[in-house]
Amino acid sequence: MITLHHAAATHTGRVRPHNEDAYLALPQAGLWLLADGMGGHESGEVASRIVCESITAAIGAGQPLPEAVQQAHHAVRTAAANGEGAAGMGSTVVALKIHDAHCQIAWVGDSRAYLWQNNVLRQLTRDHSFVQHLLDSGAITAAEASVHPKRNVILQSMGSAHTTDVKVGVVDHDLQPGDCLLLCSDGLNGELSDDAIAAILRRASPATGALQPLINAALERGGNDNVTVILVAALTDAQSLQLRTTGSVDVTAVRRAVTAPAAADASAGADSDKSWLDSSKEKAGKLLSKPLAFFRDEENNK
Repeated sequence: MITLHHAAATHTGRVRPHNEDAYLALPQAGLWLLADGMGGHESGEVASRIVCESITAAIGAGQPLPEAVQQAHHAVRTAAANGEGAAGMGSTVVALKIHDAHCQIAWVGDSRAYLWQNNVLRQLTRDHSFVQHLLDSGAITAAEASVHPKRNVILQSMGSAHTTDVKVGVVDHDLQPGDCLLLCSDGLNGELSDDAIAAILRRASPATGALQPLINAALERGGNDNVTVILVAALTDAQSLQLRTTGSVDVTAVRRAVTAPAAADASAGADSDKSWLDSSKEKAGKLLSKPLAFFRDEENNK
């Protein structure tokens, strides 16, 4: 048996005037996701909110994760057509669903999921981006991709008016004790190389203790975009008990992991998103034994 521990946060960054990222943590439902909105104020943030809301409701209704993501795409399209937000708004998404020791990740766009296992970082998702297409075709190298002027151009997004159905990327993984899954918007990997991310994870004890160092490093490198990070770590029951009682876990068996306090999570953006939270809790009531942890405005901007 494994026990899951998570930590998550978002930051507007140093350049953007507002945060169009949104993320959701529902450990009691085994669901974590983040959405990176596009379209500007009152557009991108609307799209990312709808993505979180729609996927939560679909999972609550028993939909598989890929179908829930597809449903969210249609929800953003419908909202734009009905005058909610603005025409042309969109979002990326990367979502994680865990049941027992099996996890499934679904994504659209260039928000990523990584696996941190045995001190090695591996990207699980594949960007739906122009630069990834060039890489796959052999037209450019990885080094050229990291500085390509069109590296932020994505080939599909949630809510695109030109796409009836998105092609949802899906990957499955069986969790092992010590694994840590990292979900992030491109505000993280756009500033930090995979090697830099791995170096921060390697120094962190516990693995989820890398949350703030990762965000801080992205800000120090410029913070040119909103940055959102979710870390979900797997421990054995014995290791989880050791963590709760001593604050540490035997690092010869697994790097330590902690969960972000629920009260601290719930405080982020609570006022600004109260009406949405209320409606989402009603829609997803079957899933929830605690308030929905949906965030946009971060307490880490201070």
